[in-house]
Amino acid sequence: MRNASRLPGPHSFDEVRMGCASYHRNEPGGDAMYRISRRLIGENWGNPAEVSDAVAVLLLNWNQASYRYGEPDFHHFKWWMMSRWHTLSPLRRRDLEEFNEEQDAAWILELFEEALQALATGRGTRSPVGVVKAFHLLAPDFFPLWDDQIARTYGCKWNSCWEASEKYVRFMVLTRDILKRLVHATARQRQLRPQVARWMMCQQCPIGVRWHSLLKLLDEYNYTRYTKSWFEPG
Repeated sequence: MRNASRLPGPHSFDEVRMGCASYHRNEPGGDAMYRISRRLIGENWGNPAEVSDAVAVLLLNWNQASYRYGEPDFHHFKWWMMSRWHTLSPLRRRDLEEFNEEQDAAWILELFEEALQALATGRGTRSPVGVVKAFHLLAPDFFPLWDDQIARTYGCKWNSCWEASEKYVRFMVLTRDILKRLVHATARQRQLRPQVARWMMCQQCPIGVRWHSLLKLLDEYNYTRYTKSWFEPG
């Protein structure tokens, strides 16, 4: 059995708080583009053209490396999103902790591969990182963020973009299990119901308070620790 101390991700909620504190030390202004994009999507949900524009704002800012030689045609993304609205819209009400790989994996694989095509650049570049960033904006409590370094750390790095969908499903499973473990451990330690423990954990960091989301806290932990190497748990 693999040594638990070598598994990726936080092993306690104290580690998550350390990551959150490190993020705010190094990014005191937070990420304005992310806040703007999420606000625009929330205000314009139901209008695919406005939602597509909000996704474009973030991707062109966050995913510059993939798009330096050409951008996606966001009209293609808008039309794809409209064709999949019946699938995407209910996801805004879902939480990653409800994710069931037996029931959900097949349609997520299909959705991912379609989005790779919809967000392809004119040169044919397809970015699994860009797809996940778009997914997260559309359903921020269900789809966890990743980048190349985070995927590699979690053992989910792809060799070609067409492998990325299966790797992402695996990443969702790992992230879901981490969230459940952290909530249950905190509930036991504080003698709280899991729902109350989740609420209390979100109050420990401005990011959690803003979005009422443990998943966003974990996203920032991964970014701070694995993408930026701003901290390492003692």
